[in-house]
Amino acid sequence: MNKYCVMADDNFHYMDEDERSEVGRFETADEALAACRKIVDDFLAENFKPGLTAEALYDNYTSFGGDPFIVSDDPGAKFSAWTYAKARCAELCGEKSRAAAMRDRAHQNHPPGPSVAEVSALHTTAELLSLIEGPSPADPNAVAVLLERWLDVEPKPVAHSRIGGIGYSSSEVFLQWLVLRVGHAGFQVLGAADRDLARRFAEGFLTHANAQIHFY
Repeated sequence: MNKYCVMADDNFHYMDEDERSEVGRFETADEALAACRKIVDDFLAENFKPGLTAEALYDNYTSFGGDPFIVSDDPGAKFSAWTYAKARCAELCGEKSRAAAMRDRAHQNHPPGPSVAEVSALHTTAELLSLIEGPSPADPNAVAVLLERWLDVEPKPVAHSRIGGIGYSSSEVFLQWLVLRVGHAGFQVLGAADRDLARRFAEGFLTHANAQIHFY
């Protein structure tokens, strides 16, 4: 049995496993990675037009392109099609995306926030709440770990905030802090890399976040 299996989802049918297909099975990680990159590169080359912005090309890909990934017991054989596509769009269009530039400025002006190693050691509600006194994580992988912790911990970490002159407490405050630095693009990367986590988070948020808003 080959060690590296490349599968591909269809971005047009996001999170619909019925639209998933097997691309091929490969003996090495390099071969599997090359197959993933080719799927993205072929779509971008076919849809690129002179004058098209990187943002527009990337939006086209995330709406209609193939989303390949590797299934393997090798922890080092990982491929994020959306991350690769964003970089390739910038290269093809000769520009750096506005979102990437904003993240770069944020990284220069602010501490990086908690790392994957630091957040992996946290397991309790009190430990999660202690984080929001500091900067939000800039690493999407740290965000993914903290989302897992938020899904599993009980009670959910409820924090306080204000809207105008109205105070409220909710677990949503922690989630807003959590994704502040990675933003929408980083959250998309997480969803593409771990569809099960994205599904569990959406279900958990609907179950817990709205039910825990208390005004005072």
